[in-house]
Amino acid sequence: MQKFFNEWLSKTTYFRTVFNGVEKTGDNERNQHS
Repeated sequence: MQKFFNEWLSKTTYFRTVFNGVEKTGDNERNQHS
């Protein structure tokens, strides 16, 4: 159970990092166009 939780946690942390990176990229693009 602990192993499963650790794997899930690492996956969500990875996806959250990727999502935050995508959000920052989108913000930069909006700032350049304005």
